Amino acid sequence: MMSPARTSVDSFGTAVHAYLPHIVRNVVYSDFAVRRVHPFLSTIGAVALTYYSARALYRMGKSVTKYLLTAPLNLGADLRKSGEWAVITGGSDGIGKEYAFQLAHKGLNIVLIARSLEKLEGLAREITAKYNVQTKIIAIDLSKMGHQNVPQMQDELKDLDIAVLVNCAGVLGSGGRFLETPPTDEDAAQMVNLNNRSLVMMTRAIMPMMLNRKTKESKYIINVGGLLGGHMPAAGYALYGATRAFTDSFSRALHVEYSESGISVQSLLPGATQTNMVAEQIQKYAVPTADVVSSSLAQLGWSSRTFGHWRHAFSATRRSLLNDVLNLTRAPRRGEKAVKA
Repeated sequence: MMSPARTSVDSFGTAVHAYLPHIVRNVVYSDFAVRRVHPFLSTIGAVALTYYSARALYRMGKSVTKYLLTAPLNLGADLRKSGEWAVITGGSDGIGKEYAFQLAHKGLNIVLIARSLEKLEGLAREITAKYNVQTKIIAIDLSKMGHQNVPQMQDELKDLDIAVLVNCAGVLGSGGRFLETPPTDEDAAQMVNLNNRSLVMMTRAIMPMMLNRKTKESKYIINVGGLLGGHMPAAGYALYGATRAFTDSFSRALHVEYSESGISVQSLLPGATQTNMVAEQIQKYAVPTADVVSSSLAQLGWSSRTFGHWRHAFSATRRSLLNDVLNLTRAPRRGEKAVKA
């Protein structure tokens, strides 16, 4: 009589003997299938590699053209053909002030819109003396601008042939968690009103005048947002970032809706720029305001969405890669004080 152990071993041996041919046959068939499929998979891989390489080269070439070649190749719009006036909100400081200088240098008359009458008057005198162009000032607190102000603004500007509207008024505020910054409910409402509501109301005031243009040349709108929040969410700047995301989304949709009607909209998302809104400790790393504005104007009519300067474009790409790899969405805390344009 065989032991149970011997019986178990014999049963296992019988099972192996019975199924071994099937196993070997399956291995042979699998190897044959792999050898048959291998050239097809290789072709798919080669096609995919070629596609993604070509796309990467195209994007690289487009970025090089956008940030380095639009100015020397004169690819941007000739604003003098589009009208005689530029309207700039937040024009008394920072990026808005630089737009006023550079657009006046191009020969456009300038409408400056901001809160401080004293700053506006001083800047208007400086622009007239330096560039020999006409100026017009409108003192208004844009954080309080509503639908009732649209007809008033249209009445102020009704006789002007406007080539470009630059919506630049905005407020940043300090970094921190949402309930900590802005510190009060009033400040939070003011940020949304200044960064977004005034943008919408000014656009609704000016666009009908642009559509009734006297020339066949395109008209232009530049909406100044920010890389912080406009490009991707930025923890530490939840509300500010959301207002900049609105600006970018609004601008891009507006461009699609009205480009065929002769209005080209540019969404500008600058990174750290040398203005009063940037903390002193990072001023040395920030891009000069003049460089951001000149790059934006060089791309006007050629690119509807830009970071302004190649350094800001590089920063945006780096942030995207870090976020994809490490899921980093926190912006560096700056602690700068809020400055109204």
